[in-house]
Amino acid sequence: MTECFIQHEDDGAKCRCDNCGTEYRADELEMISDIQERINPGCEVPAGQCPDEECGALCYLAEPPEWTLSGRFEKMNGFAEQVARMSPYSIDSSDDKLEDAVATMNRLIADSRKLTGIGQTAQPEPTPAPAIAPCAKCGGTNFKTDGSGLIDTCLTCGEKRA
Repeated sequence: MTECFIQHEDDGAKCRCDNCGTEYRADELEMISDIQERINPGCEVPAGQCPDEECGALCYLAEPPEWTLSGRFEKMNGFAEQVARMSPYSIDSSDDKLEDAVATMNRLIADSRKLTGIGQTAQPEPTPAPAIAPCAKCGGTNFKTDGSGLIDTCLTCGEKRA
């Protein structure tokens, strides 16, 4: 069994258990047992393990910092909610607050896309393997090579070809 200690910027940061929902301070959490079996690459790193002996699930920061992917998405959602609450009649196209909100939201979306790979250009399709010419004698397509790569033997009829 391995245990992992996660260092926090703020030991008093509020954390929430992903299973039981109980809130703890970061300094109250336990070390994470067998972390390599409990998280996936690219996923949010937990703040610690629930100290409740009956639970023991992973706990995460309730308010992740802005520099984390979760923090960026929360900030984007906050801006989206603010814009949605604005009355269309009260929005002036020269309003600096609206321009600032849109610019910040666009920056956050672009940063999040860089971090997650969303919106990146697609990778080229892999080149398909060359087609194997059928056996001249029986038409079979299953061959065994002799190891040199020069002579193939048809597995259906035994015909050799170079």
